[in-house]
Amino acid sequence: ATSAIARVPDRGPLQMRHAEPVRWAARFRPEWVTRTREQLLADVRLAMKDRDNTPRSAEQASDIVPESLDHWAGSLRWGDLLTILVLLEQIQRPVSVSAWYEQSKMDRRDTTTEYGGMLAARGLDQEWKVPTLFPPRPGQREGDNKFIASDDMIRSSDRALAHYHFHAQEERNSAYAGPSPGDLIYAARQGRNCLVLTSLGEGEMGVDYYQPDGIVVDLGRIRVGAMLGSASGRQ
Repeated sequence: ATSAIARVPDRGPLQMRHAEPVRWAARFRPEWVTRTREQLLADVRLAMKDRDNTPRSAEQASDIVPESLDHWAGSLRWGDLLTILVLLEQIQRPVSVSAWYEQSKMDRRDTTTEYGGMLAARGLDQEWKVPTLFPPRPGQREGDNKFIASDDMIRSSDRALAHYHFHAQEERNSAYAGPSPGDLIYAARQGRNCLVLTSLGEGEMGVDYYQPDGIVVDLGRIRVGAMLGSASGRQ
């Protein structure tokens, strides 16, 4: 990561949470790290132009955080846009979608907590990330509407691309698509890139990205059947 960041042109301040996106991009999408902020924003717009969004509606209108790229375009820094590009690739991997779907079903069956984990590389030379589940420990479960990251997860995620958790209490849970106020506090406290995956129906989840400064971007939907069907056995 240090070597990769040293080769990045001066694009403004980077935080520790940007280190893994920069490392991954320098290794596998080197053209991305040469782009300007405006070019990365155009790349993100293109990648998201046909994606369906699901706005959160659980709170009062005055308390709802905007989730559109257009709303936050002026606030996203170079490192944030690079992070979103890397995440958009990771969430389309059939092996990731399949794993998340199975984990979300486990979460729905367990009403003592929300489930979550991290996206992390298998090894420094591996291109793709895998969703690694860290169910909260028995003594850290505070109900079906809260995810508590275990000490094991925090210690294991120094080089993680992002933390993630589920809103999967119901198969159709669209009112809770996107991070809750407590989720935004978690991102700020941990200083992490975060994803929340919300069950929208059989085989379908909404994915929202959020970061420590309160920015939220709806990354669209992932569909298990369509994703696995298009994979044709590829991982």
